[in-house]
Amino acid sequence: MSSLGAGAGTTSDAQDRSNGRSRRGLVSLAKAGSFSMAGQLIQALMGSGFLVLLSHALPQTDTGAVVEAIAVFGTAALIGTCGADVGLMWVLPKYRHSGPDVVRKVVLVACLPTLLVASLLAAILFLLAPSIAHLLVHSAALEHPTTFSLRLLAPLIPLAALTAAILAGSRTWGIGRSVFVQYLLVPSLRPLLLGFALLVGVTSITAAAAWGIPVLVGFLAALLVLVRIVRSSDVVAGPESETPVDGRHLMRTFWRFSSTRSLDSVLVTFLATFDVVMVGILGSPKIAASYAVATRYVAIGLFGLQAVLVVIPAQFSDLMHRGLID
Repeated sequence: MSSLGAGAGTTSDAQDRSNGRSRRGLVSLAKAGSFSMAGQLIQALMGSGFLVLLSHALPQTDTGAVVEAIAVFGTAALIGTCGADVGLMWVLPKYRHSGPDVVRKVVLVACLPTLLVASLLAAILFLLAPSIAHLLVHSAALEHPTTFSLRLLAPLIPLAALTAAILAGSRTWGIGRSVFVQYLLVPSLRPLLLGFALLVGVTSITAAAAWGIPVLVGFLAALLVLVRIVRSSDVVAGPESETPVDGRHLMRTFWRFSSTRSLDSVLVTFLATFDVVMVGILGSPKIAASYAVATRYVAIGLFGLQAVLVVIPAQFSDLMHRGLID
């Protein structure tokens, strides 16, 4: 009887510990979701504020030209990510306790091809900027500033792609850093810089610069996040680190997974940003400006869904690699 009682007590204690971990996990998930939702809402509001401020600062045709240049940049940057953001969210939970050297190897496997593809897209945009500007604005007076804006933004494409990949991977260690940089810091800087440009005299070129400079700030912040993650006490060599990681196998596995997801990124990109470009091509910069401002409010309504999409993938990937779900 006493042995049965002891066994029942042990089982009960184990169940209590399991329930406690589950509750803590749910509380942590709820906190992450709330923080992500706040970040998404701020990003949407700052984006809308930038466009509203821009539409009051410039003639509507000039606003449309800037918006189209930004849309082209955004499309190229998201395509240049090549699915590396999704791939890092998938693979980093598996190696997070394998030591700093392994984490660096995983990040390099993801980022070097991304840098190559994004740089190629940046070079193409820079070289073809006059032809793209002619296609977008239908106006000789706007072609030169639009060309300059496209060439100003083109070198930032690799930085934007790498930032997206690094911050997505950092969600393995929690979403706080990612949300702060991607949804608070960068979007908030844009209307602030545009407001400063208003004081000194805003043009379509300075407006494009106000959009682009925060990309550089975000990239530098993402590098800082990456360094802190690699050096973090959470990245401690565990038993799995005793097995060497084959770089070629890791490369094949990572990009076999990520490349198929890149098609999804391309389709999402066309739905999210390329519509503005198509409106400008088929209509005019003036129509594109009105369309961009009007549809920006849709992003505010979708902030809840986007918040879930930020939090859930990294959580599911972690559970999958721990063998808790199939």
